[in-house]
Amino acid sequence: MESGVNIAMIYVNMVLSLLAGLGAFMIGFKLMSDGMKNFSDGGLKKLFLKTGKSPLAGVGVGLVTTALVQSSSVTTVMVVGFVNAGIMGLEQAASVIMGANIGSTVTAQIAALETLNIGNFDFIAYAAALSAVGIFINLFAKKDKTKIIGTIIAGFGLLFLGMRLMSDAMAILRTSDKIVAILSKINNPLLLLLIGAVITGIIQSSAAVTAILISMAAAGITIGSGGNSVYFVILGTNIGTCITAIMSSFGASPNAKRASFIHLTFNVAGSLLFTALLWGWKGFSSVVMDGMFPREDMMATKIAMFHTLFNVICTAMFLPLRKVFVSVSKKVFGDKKEEKVSALEERLLSSPAIAVGQALAETKRAADLAFGNVLTAMNAFYGKDETKANDIKDANKKLVELTSEIDDYLVKISAGDAGNGTAVETEVAALHHVLVDVGRIGELADNISKYTSFAKANDLVFSENVLIDLRGMTSELERLYNLCSEYLSLRDDNVLKTLDVTEDGIDERKRTLLDDHVKRLQSGVCNGNSSSTFVNLVSNLERIGDHIYLIAHALK
Repeated sequence: MESGVNIAMIYVNMVLSLLAGLGAFMIGFKLMSDGMKNFSDGGLKKLFLKTGKSPLAGVGVGLVTTALVQSSSVTTVMVVGFVNAGIMGLEQAASVIMGANIGSTVTAQIAALETLNIGNFDFIAYAAALSAVGIFINLFAKKDKTKIIGTIIAGFGLLFLGMRLMSDAMAILRTSDKIVAILSKINNPLLLLLIGAVITGIIQSSAAVTAILISMAAAGITIGSGGNSVYFVILGTNIGTCITAIMSSFGASPNAKRASFIHLTFNVAGSLLFTALLWGWKGFSSVVMDGMFPREDMMATKIAMFHTLFNVICTAMFLPLRKVFVSVSKKVFGDKKEEKVSALEERLLSSPAIAVGQALAETKRAADLAFGNVLTAMNAFYGKDETKANDIKDANKKLVELTSEIDDYLVKISAGDAGNGTAVETEVAALHHVLVDVGRIGELADNISKYTSFAKANDLVFSENVLIDLRGMTSELERLYNLCSEYLSLRDDNVLKTLDVTEDGIDERKRTLLDDHVKRLQSGVCNGNSSSTFVNLVSNLERIGDHIYLIAHALK
């Protein structure tokens, strides 16, 4: 009885050690992922903008992004978000997803380092110690970038600490003849494929499942009768990892669902093709993998390399067929004309720099709407066209809704991982101020519309010279706004200098117009009844120029 209790406790301790190791691995994985993402967030934004029309560029972006954030799921969810926002096409998305699959194998290669045996040098002990080093750096560093580096180092150390704990737990498992016998009997390729897919779907991390397999290999535990068996499980993990992207597409646009479907079909097609290859070619492991890595103690490295080779080969095969994947996805989800969706895509909040980029794009759209209202109102004023008043009110209502939506989105960015004092948070704060100025421009456009109604109701008459002066000021205002838009896109200081000169010119023009107006009143050329309307109109135009100036300088 006593021996039975002892045996039971041994297995309980083994399970607890395995869970502790998996937990440490996942925490390390998360710390590395978040740290790398925060460290290179601005770079990620630039990378995604460079996907262009080149499929190889898309693959490269997917590979580098996933290698940085250590998660193909994060990259794929971001891609689904871009597609849902309408800023990335399906062919681009397909290329990036394929590259993400290759990038996801970096984690397996890191995990395989756990098996390194260089003389008496205990690589894992030193690597695991980095967790403490990273934590101390994070605690005592003053600069945000240094703190992030500390987080990355701590995560890296925890990865290996988790691997060591899992390997030790597996070593205990290796002593159980019954469990080893059970594992050795699982030879059915489809069952092994299913096991890999289900476990990955539950954990939502193919990297974690691969790490467990590597730990088993390091402990000398064989799945099935050896040979190709463990590779079927790896193929299954590539199917199971699609669950995150599929879940992220729930409630999204048809195009976003298509992107998730492309991810699923690409991974399933590759896994099934390789399953057929390994099933038919029993000697694959001994010929190919043993040929590259002949040492018996390199099974962990073989698993990691197979994971990489599989994804590289599948990408090479399917990249030329990406249009076929897109075509099939459109047939599955239909090809109906879709309404334009907002670029404020919540799936992008996991990457603050990219999210704030979309907030800026929507803020530009709001500013275009506001200034478009100004031009509409001025044209209506010249022609005393009251019919435009309702159009301006409707546009202003839409403007209020849009700026409110952007404001809420910015709050969500700040509530995430942006961090105080970072470039992202600085941009977020600036955009809050910009939205206030955009709203004021919309209100001033509404004021101008009211002047039109007043002028018509009171049969006010403005001389041709006055109208020419107003058109000139409006033209300068339009030039100022175009410079502001250019600056927001390029952030070129030379553009900002030209904008400043133009804004000063508008201020001077206001003074000149009002001085000339006083002279016309004194000479009797202008009717005094129209005086207040003209003065208020000119003042409103000058105030619009001030708000445009403030928008540009808020994002300086």
